[in-house]
Amino acid sequence: MKTVKITRQELEQIKKLQVNPRLDPAEFSINKHKQSWARAHFGYTGPQGQKHVRGSCPKLDEIADEYLRVRSEGGAFFVDQKGVFYRRNERKAPKEWFIAFEIRE
Repeated sequence: MKTVKITRQELEQIKKLQVNPRLDPAEFSINKHKQSWARAHFGYTGPQGQKHVRGSCPKLDEIADEYLRVRSEGGAFFVDQKGVFYRRNERKAPKEWFIAFEIRE
């Protein structure tokens, strides 16, 4: 698991990019072409439900690129206060953590 330094401001900026703001976790998706978007719901998000976020937040781009390194096909990933995880194929699958946050002030 990779450790990423992040400020509280960067974490809040990431959360504000969501389509449906919620407390935790923030939910995003990326494809193998490095197109990333905020997800509107669990499962397939068609083009009309996508809010493209690539380039909106350098820290989120860093996280998305690391996810593609870990899982080249892309997919959904989730950002919370502790770090970033994904789930394999189903909503209730165990969390697969690939980034741990080191919060800086």
